[in-house]
Amino acid sequence: GVQLRFKRTFEYLFSILWGDKPLAFSSARTIRSFHSQIHGNFQHNIGPFKSGSSYSAHHVGSLLWVSATLLDSSIMIYELLVDDLTDAEKDTLLKETVLFNLLFGIPEELNPKSWQEFRIYCAKMWSSPVLTVSPAGKELKRFLFKPP
Repeated sequence: GVQLRFKRTFEYLFSILWGDKPLAFSSARTIRSFHSQIHGNFQHNIGPFKSGSSYSAHHVGSLLWVSATLLDSSIMIYELLVDDLTDAEKDTLLKETVLFNLLFGIPEELNPKSWQEFRIYCAKMWSSPVLTVSPAGKELKRFLFKPP
């Protein structure tokens, strides 16, 4: 279920982040292969997405947002549990994310160039209609927050 998918996802991500190059490339290929199976057309209007419009897990804008949430969450957790990071340290982490993003097909020029630019990108996304909760997302919320 959800826990197995979460565990498997992070095993692959950790292999990419901390494994040797062959393991990192292999893990990235595996994740991209999984992503190749995720595509279709929206069955209903969901936020700005009209019924019948297509979606794909390889959509570059979506991939960039997922990467951004992983980086932002990782930094937030580190700062909550360990210590605050300087903006210079966050800039370094952001620059290290570029290679990770390239492995998933995100062109280098789409990556924010500084921590300040990253924060602006996140703020724009948070206020955009693109981040929309679908009926399936609401059902998942009920599952996650009211377990049997």
